[in-house]
Amino acid sequence: MMVRDQIVSNAHFATLLREQYQYIMVDEFQDTNSLQASIVDGIMDGQEQPNILVVGDDEQSIYRFQGAVMENVLNFCDKYRVQDLKIITLIENYRSTQTILDSSRAVIRENTQSLERALELDKSLQARAGITEEPIFLIKAPDPAIEIATLIHDIKAKHAAGIPWSEIAIIYRKNANPVHLIEVMRREGVPFHKQKGENLLHHPEAQKLMKTLMLIGNMHRNDLFWEVILFDFW
Repeated sequence: MMVRDQIVSNAHFATLLREQYQYIMVDEFQDTNSLQASIVDGIMDGQEQPNILVVGDDEQSIYRFQGAVMENVLNFCDKYRVQDLKIITLIENYRSTQTILDSSRAVIRENTQSLERALELDKSLQARAGITEEPIFLIKAPDPAIEIATLIHDIKAKHAAGIPWSEIAIIYRKNANPVHLIEVMRREGVPFHKQKGENLLHHPEAQKLMKTLMLIGNMHRNDLFWEVILFDFW
């Protein structure tokens, strides 16, 4: 926030930034918050031909709970449209089958706010992965027990048909979701490996930062002082 305020109130500081950063690229632009977008705009303001490239996908904007503002993508297009804005749409997909792409698109198309609607773009993805197509089955189970039983039966059927265990995956929303499923898989003799993302707060660098902040909050923590003072980032 201090940087943004300085750009707005200190013309000399803003000029230095514009001279130092003449070309700017922002990746994952759909995950930026309002403050980050305003800093970029502040650096670009006043330039007749802004040299800026942003890469992002409004349909992947899922971090609003962390402050991300998808409207930054739409606002960017409105702001720079009069300055020879060029939009490059990447439609080749190397991760999914066409069936998956078309099905997910049918759901995403219901969004009321999107670049596709605002700018009349065609973002129909084309599968290039070379993966064997299979239909999508939607199963509506009356209760969790039947859902798990149906899932286990399908997994066993696929394995019996020659598909290796290692090529069968189950994706779930929360780490707590598969607890009962794992119990049944063990009982039914279905091998599995559970994988979850790393908690960033457990990362060594994050731990150093947290301990530093704890010490700043209480300088009488002698148990932390000597540990923090020996951190390698001083």
